[in-house]
Amino acid sequence: MALLFDKDSLQIKRIKNNNYVMEGEIRNLKIDANELFSFQKFPILKELYKDIIDELQVTNIQEGSASYGIIFQHFFKDMGFPRLSLQLDVTRTKTNNMLEFVCSNATNIVSNSQDCFILSFETFAIQIHICEVSIKICIDIAIHYPFEIELFIEKMAIQVMHKMFLRLKRFIEI
Repeated sequence: MALLFDKDSLQIKRIKNNNYVMEGEIRNLKIDANELFSFQKFPILKELYKDIIDELQVTNIQEGSASYGIIFQHFFKDMGFPRLSLQLDVTRTKTNNMLEFVCSNATNIVSNSQDCFILSFETFAIQIHICEVSIKICIDIAIHYPFEIELFIEKMAIQVMHKMFLRLKRFIEI
């Protein structure tokens, strides 16, 4: 395991090739994490990350599950890489002081994703541990990619993840 990033209450570790764990803590006494991280509130992310997310579609919202289509801004256009997209079916469970989101690959959620590279995952799970004064977020991601992710792409992705975490942290802690 290699520690790749440790700053602003966020740690990102590489477990093995294309497999990462991200852990962060956000403090706030007044937050209702169950409400904030409900499927109905997720479209707020589009506004919070408007320079990162180009399109966000939430469909099939049911009790405990929803489908998400996300198209990111074209970060690597100058290098000839396609835009990135996520298409996920997400299941949400709540037990005592924990929310868990288990994501699986989906298709045909975003209609205009044909010019995108759709990221595929072997594992994508988010756990949010709720305490009286903070929430602790743990994200476990194993990217299904036939090659090892290049270090420069890994570093850029870490910077984007850090930026997204800081925005969420500021949004919640205010």
